[in-house]
Amino acid sequence: LIEALLTLARSDRGTAPREPLDVAALAEDALDAAAPAIRAHPVTVQTALDPAPAMGDPVLLERLVTNLIDNAVRHNVPGGWVQVATGTREGMAFIDVANGGPLIPAELVPALFEPFRRLSDRAGSPDGMGLGLSIVRSVALAHRGQATARPRPAGGLEITVSLPGCA
Repeated sequence: LIEALLTLARSDRGTAPREPLDVAALAEDALDAAAPAIRAHPVTVQTALDPAPAMGDPVLLERLVTNLIDNAVRHNVPGGWVQVATGTREGMAFIDVANGGPLIPAELVPALFEPFRRLSDRAGSPDGMGLGLSIVRSVALAHRGQATARPRPAGGLEITVSLPGCA
């Protein structure tokens, strides 16, 4: 909890000096780190990791990507799926993370980006503090990007983070 709150505070203050990085490489690392949880749930993972060059604080952006993937695995259903895609659109680097899961009412989705907000009926373990997506949004905004989420019609959630790309 303390680490998550410190990350949230750091991203709310802005970022340290930025350096070039590839969001696709961050996604590969986060998927590798999540492998035990992926096997434990189990979920099927599909990836389309095209280069996604961006400028940013590598520690904060690593946390952003890790939170997205961890949430997609944790808030899923047994035998569910996770899709992770990276690339560029209109000069912006992006990461899309979608997962299967229970139906989420559209009116509840914006609240998921608020600190300590969780959906009580989401599948998965009861662990977590409700800070994951608030950190995602804060880090995206600190990098002059954006984070959006939409419920999937068949259940689950799709989150897209866009960040200014590298020239």
